[in-house]
Amino acid sequence: MDSSISESESYISGDFGEDLAWVPLKGKWFELDDGQYIYKVSLFDRAVQKEKSGHMEISLGGQGCWNGPERSTRVVIECGEETALVEATEPSKCEYRFVLKTPAGCPNPATIDDLHDEL
Repeated sequence: MDSSISESESYISGDFGEDLAWVPLKGKWFELDDGQYIYKVSLFDRAVQKEKSGHMEISLGGQGCWNGPERSTRVVIECGEETALVEATEPSKCEYRFVLKTPAGCPNPATIDDLHDEL
């Protein structure tokens, strides 16, 4: 029961975009394999990096980084026809940038129709 209350409070206090468009994305994991690492992100929760050759998973938010700042991740949400993690980069040491494309990132439903027309 306590976990249900806590989860409800996180929905109430969260910023889920205009008209709560990002609520369906909460709690879902999106993954990208770049050949060396597998990057995973659960919006409004956490992001991780896992070496393909190992079993260790590194949290990309708040965990200390050897000779660097605490790890941090910025997720950029862009308009896209389907929801997918399409890019994971490390522009600065221990600072990660993910790009997630999703219909929830579009300004209005007509934008999705425009994407279909272009394809």
